[in-house]
Amino acid sequence: MLLFGADIKLAGSLSLAVSLPTMLVGFTRYSRDQNFAVLGRNRRLLLAMAGGSIVGTFIGGRYPA
Repeated sequence: MLLFGADIKLAGSLSLAVSLPTMLVGFTRYSRDQNFAVLGRNRRLLLAMAGGSIVGTFIGGRYPA
C-alpha cells in the first residue's frame, strides 16, 4: 500500500488473492492426511468460533470507515 500507493481496499483484495493459492494447497494437504479429524472431535468449539467469525464479519461490514 505504501510502496505502490494502492488504495487500502485494493491492497486488501490483492493480499487475499495472493494468499488464496497457498491456503488451498495447505487445505488440500491437510485434508488428504486426515488432519482435520480433530475438528470433528471439537465440534462445539468449531461452531462457536465460526459463529463468532460470521457475526464479527457482519458487524465489521456495518462499521463506518
